[in-house]
Amino acid sequence: MDNQLKDVSAWTEIDYSPICYNTYIKVPLFEPKNVQFYRCRQGKEKELTKLIQVVFKAKGAEEWEDDPRYGNILAMTLGDGDEELTPVEIYNMGVDADELVRVVDETEDTITFHIRWPYGEIAIPQAKEVNGNFEINKKILANEQTVDVVFTPNDEQLQEFSLPLTIPFTGLAIRNGEGELVKGDLEIPFGEIMGYTYEFKGNDKDDRFGISFNGDKKIYQYVLNDDFKLSIRNKRDRMAKIGEIDLKGSLAVLLQGIPNAVIKHKDDRWRITVCD
Repeated sequence: MDNQLKDVSAWTEIDYSPICYNTYIKVPLFEPKNVQFYRCRQGKEKELTKLIQVVFKAKGAEEWEDDPRYGNILAMTLGDGDEELTPVEIYNMGVDADELVRVVDETEDTITFHIRWPYGEIAIPQAKEVNGNFEINKKILANEQTVDVVFTPNDEQLQEFSLPLTIPFTGLAIRNGEGELVKGDLEIPFGEIMGYTYEFKGNDKDDRFGISFNGDKKIYQYVLNDDFKLSIRNKRDRMAKIGEIDLKGSLAVLLQGIPNAVIKHKDDRWRITVCD
């Protein structure tokens, strides 16, 4: 993750390993054993630093400390002499990323989260509290929208902060040139088709979608394979494999230049016409 700030001569950067990410939180979380800090200066290669060369402090505080407090704080790699590098903002939650938020119940309309954070109070304004958990209407989190989880630390030196909670996208997504999710009947001008994209995130229970071209003259299934590609299979030829395609890319490539297609994934439909 690039935390470089502009117009400074020396700054701190931090790289997070995948372990630092929770499925339902859109930002990485600080875990001391699973991050790397760098000392960066203009015109020079960044230098990897050890954790003992990093200091921490609460926002607004005067003094740097060797040990990080729990919450939204600042971290800085040590410079030369009295040099102070521009710090980086981190979320030190004090619990493993995968334990901070987990789903405990889900219905067609709602999803219920349990949030484990013993270092202060937790609130989600859009949620209903049920037995110490937070129940949220799925419509609020549709299309990768987020809600703020507000954390108020017990440590009086720390400020209240929030983390963006979301439901991770799965399945097939088609986006227009502005990055917005689109569905249904789509008439796309030829001059705009190259701005449209597709992306498929599947799993063992959701590993395919279908496309029929030109009124079912060709019907293909796109199936997730072990190489993290989509195998293209011809339904009119006993699912014979005829090629592969990336999990995301240009919609024009997915449509193979054919101007009329219907894409089907579970209950979703995209009826696409590329027009002059």
